[in-house]
Amino acid sequence: MSWQDFDWLDFEIGQYKESLDHRVREAYIAAYSVLDKAYREGKEKLEQERKKATNEEDFSLTTQIIDYEDFRWLEQTEALVL
Repeated sequence: MSWQDFDWLDFEIGQYKESLDHRVREAYIAAYSVLDKAYREGKEKLEQERKKATNEEDFSLTTQIIDYEDFRWLEQTEALVL
């Protein structure tokens, strides 16, 4: 392959895509880590609250909140993939 056959535009586009992919990956990792930390801290607090429940109603309500938070976690992480 000679320099005359080399397509600089294709090369530059490739470099741009590689750079963009790297930046998008870094943004994804940052967003995921923030979501993960918030989810884990919230779930831990809710689990402790559920253990301290004094009656069936409090226990049931906290369980429903945990289930909802689990559902939201799945929704939010799926949104990051799209």
